[in-house]
Amino acid sequence: MAPAFLLFMEKLKHLIPALLILLVAGGIDLAIRFNRQARLEAAYKQLPDRILARMSLEQKIGQLLHVSLQSDNIDPTIRREIQEHHVGGVILFSRNLGTPENIQKLTSDMQNLAKANQGVPLLISIDQEGGRVARLRDNGATEFPAAMTIGQSGDPDFARASALVTGYEMDRLGINLVLAPVLDINNNPLNPVINTRSYGESDAVVERMSLAYQAGALQALSGPVIKHFPGHGDTAVDSHLALPKIERDLTDLESLELKPFRKAIRQGAPIVMVAHLLLPALDKEHPSSLSAKIIQGYLRDRLHFQGLVMTDAIEMKAVADRYSPGEIAVRAFQAGVDVILISGFDARVTDAMIQALKQGFASGELDQSRLDASVRRQLDYKIRTALFTRTESTWLADEEFAPIRRADRILIETRETAYQTVLDAYHSISELNFQIAYQAVRAAQAAYTPPSNPAILIYSDERTAEFAKHNLPARNNSIALMGMHTFGDFVRRVRSTDGLRNWLENHASTDITLLIELDENQLAQWRSIAPLLRRRLDGMRRPDAPRPINVRVVLLYTGNPYLKVARSSSADVLLYSFSAVKVARQALVARALDERPIAPTDLSIPEP
Repeated sequence: MAPAFLLFMEKLKHLIPALLILLVAGGIDLAIRFNRQARLEAAYKQLPDRILARMSLEQKIGQLLHVSLQSDNIDPTIRREIQEHHVGGVILFSRNLGTPENIQKLTSDMQNLAKANQGVPLLISIDQEGGRVARLRDNGATEFPAAMTIGQSGDPDFARASALVTGYEMDRLGINLVLAPVLDINNNPLNPVINTRSYGESDAVVERMSLAYQAGALQALSGPVIKHFPGHGDTAVDSHLALPKIERDLTDLESLELKPFRKAIRQGAPIVMVAHLLLPALDKEHPSSLSAKIIQGYLRDRLHFQGLVMTDAIEMKAVADRYSPGEIAVRAFQAGVDVILISGFDARVTDAMIQALKQGFASGELDQSRLDASVRRQLDYKIRTALFTRTESTWLADEEFAPIRRADRILIETRETAYQTVLDAYHSISELNFQIAYQAVRAAQAAYTPPSNPAILIYSDERTAEFAKHNLPARNNSIALMGMHTFGDFVRRVRSTDGLRNWLENHASTDITLLIELDENQLAQWRSIAPLLRRRLDGMRRPDAPRPINVRVVLLYTGNPYLKVARSSSADVLLYSFSAVKVARQALVARALDERPIAPTDLSIPEP
């Protein structure tokens, strides 16, 4: 036998005990981890069943209803609905939101009522999409631009980060469920209700951005709630006002509208909000929110969705004009809905729904085992997002639920780490917000060249003027802001016979850029003065004018681009953002005056 082989065998003889120890230790470690995971899953399965076993029929029915309240404090109606009706959640609107301290007190008081009642925490939700659908603005939350702005930026990390930050900020206020993102594809320019709330006009953009948002919301323990299934983009009717009808066959729907929902469900979306739409391809008779064919037959059976199904607000005229509150509750439950969203604060609506549901169960028309399944789904979501731990529910006091408490601590620590990662990446949340808006504007107008001549800013928001005055002129020596004037002042000068000429002639330069900031509120005025402005400027530009002035008009539009603010003959350039949010306005002006992104750490943005 070769000496080298004998030497190897001698060494191996000494290594074998060490290898055996490593193998045994590794096996023990795997066994411990497997045992811990098994205990955790057993606790997750046991807790909902234990809670259900102690709930009365009235308490189970209450979990189906998520209600609203009238004021910014606990009023008698919401107290009764939590204590006597045992509602599963509360949705907040602007009318409920005062200072951050007031919001924290309101949410804490409601959770304490629920805790004292039956120990099951409330889902406290809010529409905080960004852009024009944001209930919280300057009172404790970052005001992100609309989804379309994020879609236009082309960077899905912006969607993920905005979801994480929004969910984190809401949770600090006691709001644990963000009703976002919108998965509707904005494929109808006449859509009056979705438009800038959509990430874009293609399924690819909507899928890419919404899945990134979903990842951030899952980290933030704040949903997501994907909406508005099965797709509200191709409508020209606002379902708040009437019932939209989408006349497309199922093949078309599956090739476009339903694609983002299918992908989000496959990747673990926990909650789906169903819109009030009529889709004859799936159900010729019932709105989607009340349709067993759409919810049970398609969403559950075809798409295999196992999470919570929530209706859009039932006060919307698409259903409220057709059915009574009691009928809505019964039809929604029969269709497979787990959560009925009530955005009004009329106690009679809640009473009527509860009474109709109780009668249905008493008569046998409604299936109590199906009720248990709905309540179990809601309990499961509340448990798995650490809501029982976050609200210090007494249900987790028993030692057998210690694995859930440990898992919850990990979830909460992971959220903290993820939020800190965003701060580390962008230095501040305001910088993240600015870069979202700036990159979106830059992408939308990639070919635009900023002015090299003096410029006058015509602003529609005082904060835009403050931003420009504090930050922009010093960063670009090629231009000088010669003046800042309100849009109303500009309109008066245009309408005055010689006002515009005299005003411009007061400036030394014969080359001037007018930067006219415009939002949806000024559209009517702009349309009324645009032809007159064109005629006045044409006269000033003529070589035979007493003093020729070359005026370049750059229209800065913040708002819904589908309101057809097309470049008019009175504007040389149209620069647009997708949201009249403070940071979007600032990014738009920055883009108009400077090709380079402005580092937000250099900004001095006055407080509103």
